[in-house]
Amino acid sequence: MNQSIKHWTDDEKPREKLIAHGASSLSVSELMAIILGSGTRELSAVALAKKILTKNQNSLLRLSKLTVKELCQNKGIGPAKAVSLMACFELANRKLDEQDMVLKRKKISSSYQIYSLFRKYLLHLPHEEVWAAFLTPSNRVLGIENIAKGGLNGVAFDSRSILKHALLYDASAIILAHNHPSGNKKISNDDVTATMRVKKALDLLNIRILDHIIICDQDYLSFVDEGILEPTKSTAYEK
Repeated sequence: MNQSIKHWTDDEKPREKLIAHGASSLSVSELMAIILGSGTRELSAVALAKKILTKNQNSLLRLSKLTVKELCQNKGIGPAKAVSLMACFELANRKLDEQDMVLKRKKISSSYQIYSLFRKYLLHLPHEEVWAAFLTPSNRVLGIENIAKGGLNGVAFDSRSILKHALLYDASAIILAHNHPSGNKKISNDDVTATMRVKKALDLLNIRILDHIIICDQDYLSFVDEGILEPTKSTAYEK
């Protein structure tokens, strides 16, 4: 359906559909069409949005990484539309910031909660990074720090930086997280070796390692869930 949206029925028009049924009733392309406002002579706003999404593997995350110049390489997208899209992505990021503040006040009790805590730092990166959260005795977050930066297929980190931050926060436990931008959803031997090295150093200071998660695309792996790290009575997730 590529004809102008003004010729569509009200049930088909994105704005009218949103008003009648709520934003959740719209597809991603329909939501994007509202932001774009118009299409081209050949494509409706919805068809243009679908074309751009397809070009970016139907990934909003991938689309959000594009610059204004890169967005404008799509026929039908000028600076004004590109800026509107980027503004919407930034609003979404700031919503995540608010959610982070709520998460930090809660007791960490699941690997998904950890994923939610770290995803905004790691999902968009084209290279690997290691981050750590430092916790109270009741597993509430004291702070989050970037520990190391690497390349597309690896990142090197040692225990000293983690120990330094743990002591500065007077942390009773930590959580590690890093990303696999390559899309390879697998825990490597190097990941395990580095984690166990950190655990051994933390054990000397009686600091627990609650978990280590790997974020890959929109998914994650937990060392505790995978049985690589053994949860103790004080670190086991609530069921």
